[in-house]
Amino acid sequence: MLPDFAKHLFRSHNLRSQIVKTASGVTRYNVSKKLMEKVQIPIPPLEVQCEIVRILDNFTKYKAELMAELTVRKKQYEYYRDYLLNFDDIRKLKKVKFVPLAEIADIGTGSHNTNEELEFGEYPFFVRSQEVRRLNTYDFDETAVITSGDGVGVGKIYHFVMGKYALHQRAYRIHINNEAVIPKYFYYYMKSMFLRYIKKTAVNSSVTSIRRKMLDDFPVPVPEKKIQEKIIYVLDNFETICNNLNIGLPKEIELRQKQYEYYRDKLLTF
Repeated sequence: MLPDFAKHLFRSHNLRSQIVKTASGVTRYNVSKKLMEKVQIPIPPLEVQCEIVRILDNFTKYKAELMAELTVRKKQYEYYRDYLLNFDDIRKLKKVKFVPLAEIADIGTGSHNTNEELEFGEYPFFVRSQEVRRLNTYDFDETAVITSGDGVGVGKIYHFVMGKYALHQRAYRIHINNEAVIPKYFYYYMKSMFLRYIKKTAVNSSVTSIRRKMLDDFPVPVPEKKIQEKIIYVLDNFETICNNLNIGLPKEIELRQKQYEYYRDKLLTF
């Protein structure tokens, strides 16, 4: 058996189903050697194996190329985001005013714990992770930026929400209440600059929690609205390409994966 053929074979639905039947346990699974030895493995002629490998490798190669392109696009997005939102040189020229976040936003936390989530709740429930959970009650009905207040997601997790939502007691909501600042612009600015800001202001370089004062004092540049709108337009397009699961590269990668799985299981069912 060719090693590359075995690689695809052991990913196939048919063989994995057989292997699952050899396992036992509730929280920790053990595979029975005796039962594993009885798993039926198809071994077609080498020329057939070679052709199957050729076809399936082409699918995986194309997916890998898409993944590489997506990585490049994300780096490109981060570069332009940081470039567009770096107002340091402009600040030196005193052309853009910087204001503390507390002057332009209502800031607060939620009241819920993670264990309150419901599998099919009516409203989005933002916790301290990138995953959005659900609840049947909501705390706020507004446009806001959500970020983690402590844990590994500090300075790295951001959500932009419009409408009704529930919030964890250690997650922060930032509702822009100043007409001079477009909320989506602030969302992009915070994603770009907040982590480096809190690393500079924290005692230790590894920040594990956000104090309210860190948010209150976070300096936010307020350029003209037309500049904010241009920044939003550019970065919205990049985010669509990089992150939207319904279109762009993520959708293409998902489709190629499904295509690979379909032909893999068809070709490896004997």
